Amino acid sequence: MGSEVLCHRTRTRLLVHIRASKPDALQGVSLHYPGTVTLSTANLQLTARLIARHRAAIGSYWRKLDPSQQALLALVYLRKHETYAALAEGWRIGQTTAWRYIREVITLLEALAPTLQGALWAAASRGLRWLLLDGTCAEIDRINDLHHPDQGKHVDRHWCHKHRHHAVTFAALTDHDGHLVWIGTGYPGSTHDLTAARSDDVFYLARKADLELFADKGYTGAGERVTVPVKGKRDNLAEAQREHNHVVNSTRALVERGFAVLKQWKLFERARCCPTLLARAAKAVLVLELNAR
Repeated sequence: MGSEVLCHRTRTRLLVHIRASKPDALQGVSLHYPGTVTLSTANLQLTARLIARHRAAIGSYWRKLDPSQQALLALVYLRKHETYAALAEGWRIGQTTAWRYIREVITLLEALAPTLQGALWAAASRGLRWLLLDGTCAEIDRINDLHHPDQGKHVDRHWCHKHRHHAVTFAALTDHDGHLVWIGTGYPGSTHDLTAARSDDVFYLARKADLELFADKGYTGAGERVTVPVKGKRDNLAEAQREHNHVVNSTRALVERGFAVLKQWKLFERARCCPTLLARAAKAVLVLELNAR
């Protein structure tokens, strides 16, 4: 697959399969269409360096793709979520090779993701006094599992009743400007946002770092130093409570910016991979966003 990196945009050429009205009309003709994907040059360079170091460490000096090509392959998968078949065809490699290369890159990037404690102390060292906490669901394709009786409970665990589809639930923290600073462990879609945050020890470690958290009503009862709106209809609230809700909601609204940036990576729109890989990919994407910032 021919590729060319231009500033912050990578241009690719992908093979198109066209069904002609006359079977012989396109016989022997290879048609291509030009496509573009927006990627940071800094992310391509970081990923290529990681791959080169990893290959040197394990003594793997020759492969079908060089480090820069493998980096481009993996980032295109994360950004556009092309199928393994399409990527393998474009890069002239086998589907299994494409699968292995992509997972290798995700593993390398995931290893650089900040831990929760590291992210909280880094925020405190920057002079921040509070962070924004929220949860989101990334849709996954779990339909095929319904055909396997032994997977029934597993599929039900990933059903998100709020959004009515199978999903993986993430807790995340952003700074005052809505920039992601940490993404939690991925949990089945049936997991409540409060449960996901508690499972990751968000509240305990935030108190230990002397940071306050702003969150929505779903985190009511989270404990000290977690500020949430007061529940109830606006007409039934006192003036002070309405003012409190206005301040909290206007402050925490910027957390949606972080999730919007995350979901620019098409993998999180409707993932065709397993939930475990999606959770690891979220941390890999966090590393890329921090690197490009």
